[in-house]
Amino acid sequence: MAILYGHAVKIDWLGADHTYVTSSDGGKWGCWGGCDGGEVICSGTGSSKQANCLSQNSSHAGLIYAVTGVCHQTANRILSPAKVIVREARGYWASVILYGTYGTSGVLQFIEWKIRQMSCRKQGGDFAPGMSELALSPDPMLADYLNRVEAIYANAIEKKTIAEFDADENAECLAQELEAMADYRLGAAKNAAHITDLQKRQKQLLHEKKVLDVKLIGKDISAAAYAEEIHCLVMTFMKENAALLGETVYNQLLGMPSDSDFQLIDANILSMYHPR
Repeated sequence: MAILYGHAVKIDWLGADHTYVTSSDGGKWGCWGGCDGGEVICSGTGSSKQANCLSQNSSHAGLIYAVTGVCHQTANRILSPAKVIVREARGYWASVILYGTYGTSGVLQFIEWKIRQMSCRKQGGDFAPGMSELALSPDPMLADYLNRVEAIYANAIEKKTIAEFDADENAECLAQELEAMADYRLGAAKNAAHITDLQKRQKQLLHEKKVLDVKLIGKDISAAAYAEEIHCLVMTFMKENAALLGETVYNQLLGMPSDSDFQLIDANILSMYHPR
């Protein structure tokens, strides 16, 4: 079995890291950007053929850039056969609040991701079967967290028909992801009341983002303006969270100081896929 690697490249002007994926048998997936440089931030044993199947098309892994995910969620999808995520990338945990671990935006996207996973599991093996690597031991705490994330969406799909889903379903699933993230990142330091407050603010953030998504897809806003609007929304959300949580807990939850200024969306990439 191959080893799948998640890489992070510092993008100074963004204040966040670009992520991409490679495999020990020569696979490379750019995840909306380049696939060279930076450093390895995670690795795990997994099928490179499954990873390649999940990456289609064009290493975008079924996501709509900025609308349903960014490079972090794209990399996580491709890395999913190895059960690792790019959690050490700058800006990663903030992107999870907005997009989740694997990138979702409604029931059809939930279902598409499950179908993609099931279909790609049939693609066993690696690009170079003779280059089998020593299996890496999974992190049990990370495995439990990822299983919990998967269960959130599996349960949402099983309990309802498509007709029963409403506009708040995505926000509810992402609220559950935020709860799981807090348990995983904070442990005993988690304050349940604070997380409930964060979930309420997250729901409002997602509502405001949805309005901008509709404008972007309808070509009623430029890529640059959309990226800047999202940046302002995220920064306001983060500052409010810092005031609520305090510096120590904020840093532990988000993996960055509270005065960090970063952008999750690269307007240059966005303009390529959403020309006005």
